[in-house]
Amino acid sequence: MEVKRQSNVIVDALVSDEIGATRDQSVGYARTDEAAPEDFYSERSSVRPFNSVGGGNCSFSPNRTTPTYFVPNSVLWRQMNNQLTRDAVMGTIQYKPRPELDINIGGQFSRRKWVENRSDIVLAEGRRGITPTVNGVLADGPLLEWTANSRLESQTRIRQRDEDYYGGGFSAEWTDDAARIAIDISYSATQRDAEYRTDSIFAVHLDGEAYIADGFLRSTQQTSEPII
Repeated sequence: MEVKRQSNVIVDALVSDEIGATRDQSVGYARTDEAAPEDFYSERSSVRPFNSVGGGNCSFSPNRTTPTYFVPNSVLWRQMNNQLTRDAVMGTIQYKPRPELDINIGGQFSRRKWVENRSDIVLAEGRRGITPTVNGVLADGPLLEWTANSRLESQTRIRQRDEDYYGGGFSAEWTDDAARIAIDISYSATQRDAEYRTDSIFAVHLDGEAYIADGFLRSTQQTSEPII
């Protein structure tokens, strides 16, 4: 797994003693770039004993003298890579025109992109026509070497998700010997766009708007949250 991160912050402060006003402002940028490639082999969890040789699907009979072996229903070899990039820009301003009044304004925008690229090779009929070779079965049942026939499937999937986040806030506070008055307002919104591509047409229900055509499934979701 490879991770690259970068962040930069610029801070500027202005102080004026003549009128009693102060101002602080800062701007920041952050970037994350991650890649997580992996490959693995997996089996269906339903493993059963058999002792048939050749023919159609495997079977078991206590009357046979052939070795007993254990096989799953299907096996899979997978190669995949997850790529994630995120860029964010944020800024704040604090202004005090006079000692009693404090004003703060802040905002952030970030863009996140995630892509999964997956390729599978599947032996869909792992129990069909199995003929163990000589010494191909261990004494306790694991099948090491055999011949068989199965449907071979190549399954690919590409999933991409783009996400934009917008956030901002405003606060002001007046404090003197007589009273304290404050206001705090913030707002955030997220826009998500997802696209799925496979080697076959399928239908999936998602919250929000979704449609599918020619092996593509796209959806759009938007959320916002004002806070006062």
